[in-house]
Amino acid sequence: NSGPQPINYGSDACDFCKMNIVEEQFAVQCLNKKGKSYHFDDSYCMISFLKNGMLRSEDLGTVYFSDFNKSGRWLIADSAYLLHSDSIHTPMRGNTASFNTEQERTEAMTKYSGNKLLWKDINPFAKK
Repeated sequence: NSGPQPINYGSDACDFCKMNIVEEQFAVQCLNKKGKSYHFDDSYCMISFLKNGMLRSEDLGTVYFSDFNKSGRWLIADSAYLLHSDSIHTPMRGNTASFNTEQERTEAMTKYSGNKLLWKDINPFAKK
């Protein structure tokens, strides 16, 4: 399967920190090129998973962020609009939320302030 896989919130464990994934609006998942899905409770855990060599850059397939504003909607990382803010409290203090549109992120900035990001800004495999 090549799309995002369902997460059983409250019972599925994060593939990095092993804590149960509870807060849907911050969940992240990535697939390897063979379609195996790895689930995370927030962006910090996924980035740590990648930085620690648990999935090599050449094996990384698609990354998905949970839409902060719409339950059940997964955003492909390359087209998601990210907001990092100390006012956004995520499970592992990644403090990053994902939005479907630039307008949604801009609206969220009025409440949370913070820094606008894209996946390429936080992807540990991206060429800087």
